[in-house]
Amino acid sequence: MNIPRINEITDIKGKRVLVRADMNVTIGTDGIIDDHEAWRIKRALHTITYLRDQGAKVIVVTHLGRDGASVQPIYRYLQKHITLGFVPQVTGPLVTEMVSAMGDGTILLLENVRQDKREESGDESLAVEFAKLADIYVNDGFAVSHRNHTSVTGIPKLLPSYAGIQFSDELDNLEKMLDPQHPLLVVLGGLKFDTKLPLIEKFLNIADYVFVGGALAHPILVGRGHKVGKSAIDENADVSNLINRDDIIIPEDYVLSNGHVHTDTIVDDHEKIVDIGPESLKLLETLVRESATVFWNGPLGKSDNFEGGTEKFADIVARHDAFSVVGGGDTISVLSKKGIEGRFGFVSTAGGAMLEFLVHGTLPGVDALK
Repeated sequence: MNIPRINEITDIKGKRVLVRADMNVTIGTDGIIDDHEAWRIKRALHTITYLRDQGAKVIVVTHLGRDGASVQPIYRYLQKHITLGFVPQVTGPLVTEMVSAMGDGTILLLENVRQDKREESGDESLAVEFAKLADIYVNDGFAVSHRNHTSVTGIPKLLPSYAGIQFSDELDNLEKMLDPQHPLLVVLGGLKFDTKLPLIEKFLNIADYVFVGGALAHPILVGRGHKVGKSAIDENADVSNLINRDDIIIPEDYVLSNGHVHTDTIVDDHEKIVDIGPESLKLLETLVRESATVFWNGPLGKSDNFEGGTEKFADIVARHDAFSVVGGGDTISVLSKKGIEGRFGFVSTAGGAMLEFLVHGTLPGVDALK
């Protein structure tokens, strides 16, 4: 997609660059970020350090969680990797003062942007305050670019605006899934059916194979007359258009919470499906071997203590030659813990934004940069 990209310009020495990053990560109960959970922060550093090395004054804006928690844990984690300052405010006189004092090649992290209620409402007055701080705007938060928030779509109306390095990588690699090398295998897991249904319907028209696993498969099983016991299921899922389609592949066997492999159509009322079974993994390996491209989003088992199937499938994709794109927070956490992120074609930092981009071909944050 033809949008302006920050690494295509070089005259940024001394410029104040406001970067909308996405460093929304899981914080431990001790307030410390585990290195395995810091994958979004590590990706954001590509753009931040590029700008620093070009001599820019880098002002970083991010959010953390939904409740406006302080980004100080992110600041402490960043301090292990780069030198930077921190302002415990989103805007205001102290922010203006500290930005004015910045030297070339320095970095300043602002407080959680969602502490300002104007962020999520898209208030133009907040965009004006941010624009006064900077000469250039960079969106490197692809994972939040499905939101019409001020820091995503408001600021680009007021400043010269560019895509960051991670943002560009997301865009380029996800576009490949819309015009892929065939055969294309799409594997979707997780729980929330309503967020994945549009993607299933979209890929049924593009992919050669669509495999639906994890709890995402349970509504289809029920629709086909199976009983799933106490298994996790999206009760609101409308699968009426999918249950009779033979081009949707679902698991052939499952692991139950008692540890047994199950192949019957009836799961006892007191039991539940927790993971994908060995025969289904063999089927998936055959499909991966036959594919030129693999797209995978969502775990194939419960994300708490039943990640064996997800881990085995990750190994399958990693050791074959297909170009692979993987996304979804729970899925990436598994890859990070195994230390195998580098063995895939592209690992996306986005969740909902990735799904919306693949369905619609663009996002509000992408359109704002055009």
